[in-house]
Amino acid sequence: MIYSMETYLDDDRLPVIEKTKICEEKVTLNNPELIFNFLNKYLRLGNRTEEYVYLICFDTKSHPLGLFEISHGTVNSAVLSPREIYMKALLCGAANIVMVHNHPSGDVSPSQVDMNAMERIKSVGELLSLPLMDFIICGDISYFSAKKQSIL
Repeated sequence: MIYSMETYLDDDRLPVIEKTKICEEKVTLNNPELIFNFLNKYLRLGNRTEEYVYLICFDTKSHPLGLFEISHGTVNSAVLSPREIYMKALLCGAANIVMVHNHPSGDVSPSQVDMNAMERIKSVGELLSLPLMDFIICGDISYFSAKKQSIL
């Protein structure tokens, strides 16, 4: 089972997580191809007309805890804030994370902005002992994985 997760502030202005099932079946997301296929099947990520950024949080055994939409941007950009990413990861008890976003152009080559964002997120994760396990860019028919390319 995979859950989409959102954070809200309760009446005392404290963050809470609301979960919504995306998929009833048991899903393994332990490699970039499985993640790419899952996000294209359930969220149609490769066919979106704007950039979307998702955070997938995992437990210590690499089972997915949930999926957060971090940002919804424009045709060629989206905001990535390490604060927002790690706040959500810590709230759900994640042991490691994977960041995924799409390129509406279909060209999954990482831009310099993508590489800089990946390095910032990785650095913050190292400080928090909550590692960034992969940074994936999805297109309609292909994907880029920093882990697969030995960049991470």
